[in-house]
Amino acid sequence: PSAASTALSHKAIMCIIEQQKISGCLDLNIFLLKAAAAWPGDISASRWKNSLYICCKIVLGLLASICSFGVMWYCFTVYDSLENVIENVVVLVEMTNLGAKAFSFNVYKKELYYLMESIPRNFFVDVSCHINNVQTPSTVSTINYVRRITIGMPTLYMFTVAAMVSHPLFAQSEDHGQNSSYTSHKDLLFKTWYPHMTDENSYYEIQYLCQTICATFTASFVVATDVTSIALLAYLAFQFQLLNDSVRDMSKNVMLKLKTDTRDRNARSESFKGLEKTGKIGRVSDSPMGNSRLRELQGHRKRYSSGDENDNAGSIQIALDETETESAQREIEAETLRYLKSCIRHHQSLL
Repeated sequence: PSAASTALSHKAIMCIIEQQKISGCLDLNIFLLKAAAAWPGDISASRWKNSLYICCKIVLGLLASICSFGVMWYCFTVYDSLENVIENVVVLVEMTNLGAKAFSFNVYKKELYYLMESIPRNFFVDVSCHINNVQTPSTVSTINYVRRITIGMPTLYMFTVAAMVSHPLFAQSEDHGQNSSYTSHKDLLFKTWYPHMTDENSYYEIQYLCQTICATFTASFVVATDVTSIALLAYLAFQFQLLNDSVRDMSKNVMLKLKTDTRDRNARSESFKGLEKTGKIGRVSDSPMGNSRLRELQGHRKRYSSGDENDNAGSIQIALDETETESAQREIEAETLRYLKSCIRHHQSLL
């Protein structure tokens, strides 16, 4: 008993430690979402926000369809090559997409918080009793993997934005020696969909500052949304892996119980046959029987009352063994169905 209590207490301590680790699995993602919010505040779910989001998508679609021909005509009349037209149209579409993403991100910010807060509570099918030596290392490795992605992607975007911002400060055109104006030959961070002029110093500085701000905010939105999506997909895939492992372990346990029950029944039958041959059959069972088993025993006694006493006892013992086997199989099937129902409810709620 002392060893068992020590093992249980150790398991409880390990469960608490692992739950504390799991509770911080998405803290970096939540921090990025809060840092990338366009405006502060606690936004709750409501119907008018969904309606506003749908209206925004409709308006953006109409504007895109109406303005696409005008933008193409404007680009063809201003730019001299098809390559410049395609590049600037791609930039315009990408910035429109980022604006819509930023809008939807801030509208559904609170829902993302609720989703992330619910994930740590759903790492296991049954948190109280289903933590074992197989699932715990895989859970920790998944959390560490997602945390590495959460740290690595913002770092990559940070260096990319720094390179974009610093490149125009050191880049020069090939005809720099033909013109004494140094700033007239500086490049911008990215091409715009409007013709930009760099001959005037003030005009170039304004464009450079606006593009720097735009690139910084764009990187923050992309990092917050993309890293969050990757983390959610990774945890969802891990949940299905846990479900697969749980069902496989359950199937193994069911087969093991059935084999053990069959082996015990065969052993009892063989021992009873040996006693029957030697004529040393005593009482049928030493364990107390319930009312149902007593009724079955009485029925078998009436059925075999005209036969030999040993034959009656053997028939009663075989009938009781079969009854116990059937009841054990029914209990195993009921337990299996309950476990499968809990798994289905758990993963439906998670999805």
